[in-house]
Amino acid sequence: MTAMTADATFNPTNSPEKILSGLLGLMKDLKSVYQEEVDAMSRNDTNKFMSLQPSKIALSRDYEIRVKEVQARAAAIKEADPFLRQMVVIEQTELAALADKSQSGALRMAEAIKRLQERLIYAAREAISQEKLQYGKNGHMKSGEIGKPAATSINQD
Repeated sequence: MTAMTADATFNPTNSPEKILSGLLGLMKDLKSVYQEEVDAMSRNDTNKFMSLQPSKIALSRDYEIRVKEVQARAAAIKEADPFLRQMVVIEQTELAALADKSQSGALRMAEAIKRLQERLIYAAREAISQEKLQYGKNGHMKSGEIGKPAATSINQD
């Protein structure tokens, strides 16, 4: 990853080419982080996934600053080098695709965690229900529980 984050502050005196070059650098850095994130998710490496979040957040913030700078200087950007503008469009398309891939992976991961939590809760409830003393309609303990002591009061001393 390059040191683009330190240089991502809005500067109205930047040339259109410098703005677009800075944006390209940030986009490449962000794509790299997204690719690492997607790879980490495919390996179920949550530690790597979590370690990438601070840099992804910082790069995303800096990217937003650059995009606002491009929007503020739209007229000047239209006059910038056409090749550089085309590179920004290509990088943006690739970045959006990686971001979508990352988001769908994160949603799958969240859904898997939710299913695991539901299974754990279900198992805990099942274990608790099997441990409870059960009484039949006639007031006697059910199947095989006869002879086992049952608490009938709570000692609060």
